[in-house]
Amino acid sequence: FFESLIHPDDPFSFIQENYLDLENLIQGIEATNGVEFGLLFACQNCRQLIGYVKYIVDGSNASEKDIQRGDLFSGVDGIQLTIDNYRELLFGDNFSYTLNMVSVSNGTIVSNGKEVALTKQENFEINPIQVKKILGTANGKVGYIMYNQFVADKSTELNEVFGNFKEAGISDLIIDLRYNGGGSVNNCVALA
Repeated sequence: FFESLIHPDDPFSFIQENYLDLENLIQGIEATNGVEFGLLFACQNCRQLIGYVKYIVDGSNASEKDIQRGDLFSGVDGIQLTIDNYRELLFGDNFSYTLNMVSVSNGTIVSNGKEVALTKQENFEINPIQVKKILGTANGKVGYIMYNQFVADKSTELNEVFGNFKEAGISDLIIDLRYNGGGSVNNCVALA
């Protein structure tokens, strides 16, 4: 029934079969290894994909491994990522897998021989405040916060960050929501 109501061009609506999974998602609790990534086609008119690391979640399994923002991977457990298999390899029920890392050399994607073994942690509570810092510039102090999800119970932590910004006397503020996929409307209102 739900699927019949969605407009073909709607990329935002979804249904969660298990309401407990949805409640955990809204509260920032999920099974994750801590690698937040994106996928791109490896070449024009091909089916191969390349993953790129957007960021690593603090306190996660990946935060203890040799992987960082900007790293590239082309496979999982020795299997090349394609448009046909990436969901199963990266989003399946497997809690442990190894990323096959690659580099770019002279405009060509090449294996660098590095492998990163990762394990998802169940019920991992992600802190949506990924980065908070004060930058000194020629024009004054700039507060910077990277906020990656609107999580229901994180308004107190947001208030602390903004209190620190105020105490430091910032003159400008950057709120980075590039990787924020939404979540709790109440928390969004608190941030506003």
